[in-house]
Amino acid sequence: MTTEPNVRRARPRDAQELAAVIRPEDEREIRLATGRSPREELSNQILRPGSTVYCVDQGGSILAVFGVSPATDRVGAPWLLASDSLFKHHLRRFVRDSEGWIERISRGFDLLENYAYVGNEQHIRWLRRVGFTLLEIVPYGVARQPFWRFRMVVRKPRTTAAPQES
Repeated sequence: MTTEPNVRRARPRDAQELAAVIRPEDEREIRLATGRSPREELSNQILRPGSTVYCVDQGGSILAVFGVSPATDRVGAPWLLASDSLFKHHLRRFVRDSEGWIERISRGFDLLENYAYVGNEQHIRWLRRVGFTLLEIVPYGVARQPFWRFRMVVRKPRTTAAPQES
């Protein structure tokens, strides 16, 4: 019997665990944007002051790490790094639950904005499905490669409860 994935606050060791199974497209995006390894960038994000970072865990296996880091006082930079297993086996539920998690990580921001590598097609599809607007393709990151600039205006919280951590 397979356990359902749960979401919890990310821990520093999650960086090493996800880095070992990260999607090749996500690794490429990290290296093009930052010049860092997945483990190094995940560790930076998890430990960055002011960041809100969660982990999708299934029975001790890390499926994804996602969160938001402050870009300015009112603008957050959302991000998602995942294993192939998240997209192959849990995509429907992840998309369904994304609205609540985006609402949760966006608290305190008026706008969410970041960049996604144009070659990371699954992430581009996910961004569209969950309501982000793709604005323009621009040279971005240390490699100055084409990335989509994307954004979402943060809506005021609904009266329904946000998803709960496990």
